[in-house]
Formats: sequence, C-alpha cells, structure tokens
Amino acid sequence: MQTYDDYPVIVMLQFEDLGFCEKGGGPAFVRSRTLTYDGDFPSNTSGGQLSCGQAGAAGGFIGMTEAIRQLTGQGGDRVVHDAKLGS
Repeated sequence: MQTYDDYPVIVMLQFEDLGFCEKGGGPAFVRSRTLTYDGDFPSNTSGGQLSCGQAGAAGGFIGMTEAIRQLTGQGGDRVVHDAKLGS
C-alpha cells in the first residue's frame, strides 16, 4: 500500500477511508500491524514522502513508482515478497 503521506495522520485516515478499518480505528489498526516491507501490511515501502521530502507536483508519483518497483520485483533490499496487488 502506497499512500499519500504529507502528514502521518493522513495515512491513518486513508486506511479508514479505503475500508481497511472503521472510521476512527486508524490508530488501533496501525498499532496492530507491522507496516514495514517485510510486515503483514507493507505500507510506503520506499519510506514515502515523509522520508524523502515533498517534491512539489512530482511528489504524487513517489507512491506509484514504488508500487511498480514492488510488483516487478525491483524493490531491492525492501522487496515485498510475492507482491501481487499495489495501490
């Protein structure tokens, strides 16, 4: 899962809006998961925008680029094994 992460709370709101947990359940959802590339719910596996800075209009492509890398096995050291679906 590659979310737009301009602020950490926005990621939790997106998990809620996408139906991964109920509204208001974002904090509990995040605490109960491992969001790293090798965890049970890989999220922003490149580190997202919070890791590399927001590059203006190009920032929205960071997640798409990372999703493509993961789905094509080009994730390097942070590859998500058996990745079949990216968003």
